Amino acid sequence: MAFEQPLGLVSALYASANYSSAKKQFLLVTSTSEVSFKTVATKGAVVYGVLQDTPSSGTAGTVMYCGISKVRVTSTAHAAISPGAKLMCSSVGGALPSTGGVANYIFGRSRSVLGANTTGIITAQLTFEGAGSSGAATAP
Repeated sequence: MAFEQPLGLVSALYASANYSSAKKQFLLVTSTSEVSFKTVATKGAVVYGVLQDTPSSGTAGTVMYCGISKVRVTSTAHAAISPGAKLMCSSVGGALPSTGGVANYIFGRSRSVLGANTTGIITAQLTFEGAGSSGAATAP
């Protein structure tokens, strides 16, 4: 069962798109400006935090940037996820186990188990470890 322990939340960011569907909650987001966010759209890209609620476009949303959060796994093409596994983002804002590429930004570590090629909500410890030695991706 996924759980959360928030340590850092931002509630003054505005959604740049409609995230009012329950399927948008717990997706990974990035900052689009000082006051807005959107879901991450590039596999392995830098992550700002995890969307905690379901705001509509132009309304404030809550983003967790520090702590232990529920995170949505949206892809059905991934290896099994086990506790301690490095996590990166998918191209639609979901979590994926890291494929080991040096350019992939590691946003956290899994605290859950999820079978290969399945979707669901897992628990992730937000660590923002960054990318490999190439320095291709940097922290927000």
